[in-house]
Amino acid sequence: MPEPVYGLALFIVSKAIELMQKGQYIEAIDLIKGNSYESNIYQLAFLAYAYLQLALNNQENKQENYLSALQYADKAKNMYAEVNLDTYIKIHYAKKSMAYAQFVDGIVKLKIWDDKENALKQYHRLLNNDAKLAKDFYKIINE
Repeated sequence: MPEPVYGLALFIVSKAIELMQKGQYIEAIDLIKGNSYESNIYQLAFLAYAYLQLALNNQENKQENYLSALQYADKAKNMYAEVNLDTYIKIHYAKKSMAYAQFVDGIVKLKIWDDKENALKQYHRLLNNDAKLAKDFYKIINE
């Protein structure tokens, strides 16, 4: 598997986050997809997150967007086991990616299948890995 270009991937994700903060979810998805490196777990996790945000904030194609979010979250989670964690930056971004994948997994399965047990499990994982995401997760599941 070729090494991902972390600097460019981080730049793309940061621009996508800016777009999402402005409510431009489709543009964020297009940006990540158009500049994605197949082997970059960070971009996959944020693609999942962008689809989730689109589903949460847009009434059109809600189910389809939830399922796309889950698909990319699963890809990121599967990739986590294969990432060569030989540097601090790879470890940091792999863990961050996994947290976003868990976030998406918990929310989507709760919204589509009312899977409260999985949501609680993912929430506890987030509490240990990313307190800010855990807070956002808690807010969404209690809406």
